[in-house]
Amino acid sequence: MAAMTNTLSPDSDRPRRATEAAADVFGWLLAVFAVAFTIRVVLILAGRSYLQTTKFEVERIAWSLATTGSFADAYADGSGPSAHAAPLYPLMLALIYRALGKDWAGTMAQEVLSSCLASLHYAMLPILARVCGMPVLAGVFGGLLGAVLPVNWWIQGKGAFEYSLSALWMVIFAILVISIWNDRAFGWSNALRLGVLTGVMMLTAPHVGPMFAGIALTGFALFRRSVPPRQLLLFLAIQAAVAAAMLVPWAVRNMLILGAPVISRSNVGMELALSNNDDASPIWDENRAAGLFHRMHPSASVTDVSRVREVGEVRYNREKMKLATAWIRSNPGRFAELTIRRVGLFWFPSATRPWQTAVLAAVTFAGLVGFARFVPGRTPAAWFFAATWLSYPISSYGFQMSARPRYPIEWSLFLFAGFLAVIVWQRTLPRNAPGTLGPISVR
Repeated sequence: MAAMTNTLSPDSDRPRRATEAAADVFGWLLAVFAVAFTIRVVLILAGRSYLQTTKFEVERIAWSLATTGSFADAYADGSGPSAHAAPLYPLMLALIYRALGKDWAGTMAQEVLSSCLASLHYAMLPILARVCGMPVLAGVFGGLLGAVLPVNWWIQGKGAFEYSLSALWMVIFAILVISIWNDRAFGWSNALRLGVLTGVMMLTAPHVGPMFAGIALTGFALFRRSVPPRQLLLFLAIQAAVAAAMLVPWAVRNMLILGAPVISRSNVGMELALSNNDDASPIWDENRAAGLFHRMHPSASVTDVSRVREVGEVRYNREKMKLATAWIRSNPGRFAELTIRRVGLFWFPSATRPWQTAVLAAVTFAGLVGFARFVPGRTPAAWFFAATWLSYPISSYGFQMSARPRYPIEWSLFLFAGFLAVIVWQRTLPRNAPGTLGPISVR
């Protein structure tokens, strides 16, 4: 955390003041968490969403784990062994279902867990702001904005998928990486920590793989002149080796059960075919309304789930992959059009209701403007977020789009919207008025 300690004078009061500063940040963390969690619990109780007990793939796998001990039946009872989802979140849900069942009690606990995870990642934004060299209030404002705007509540509150957990890991990852970059602390212990976190993230949401590559390349380019390249390469090698070792049990299980060493998820071919065909729209909701899921997805198509039962998930997805790649080769213009539209929809999602779409667009715009104001400091944090925004979405651009894929990094837009809010707030106060924060520096 060199970005914050280099502003303190080296006197005897430094440890005390550092402790007080940490206490202040922790107080804000509790405040943001309390606001976010209270709002989400109220929404759960008021909307009685826990009575809607229809289960999706991740939840079905969790129920199979809870009742039979098998990672299976992602699409329907008897659909067979699965690697449709990464293992960590279904295992967490399985513990809930085993204790409370999958009806309203288990569903309520699932929603409370997901809401807690979502609230915690917003609450950590003041810590991240300090690590980035921003005023802590930037993180407070950003966290509170995310807390009071659960515009995509189903994504973060229902808990049907791993998005809230993935977002929490992403914030922790950002804090750790930026701290390492600030201090140029490329030692083996930090490499081990980062490797463990990388492995955990891959076991939660494997689509983050391109982001790890983007951040690794950015870090190497950024520090190759100030840190010996051999040290950087050793650091990255240790991180990659630890993460890979954590994926081995999952790959071995898939080899033994599914017949292929799947290290991520098995459903890429199916999703690619569903997203790229003559009738496909770039928007998830439009594809559902047009009946594509009932024609092409084993969760809704009797024909497809029968094929999964007959040949297994791996072969089924290989067939779908061949179908998708053949269509892409035959329709390069249409694929390019869909992809370009999906790029835009990642950053400006089309939500179910017009007001949701407008709010998400406003958050994106405010976050990008705030980032533009932050960049001139050229801090490691600026490079981190630029690399994240460029590399993280790559694995999403080939698939139908909703507000879900960007949610694990949506907090970064709230953070920079909070930074913009601090700038605007300072400009509305008279110079040297009580309560001003002094000049904002991102150095």
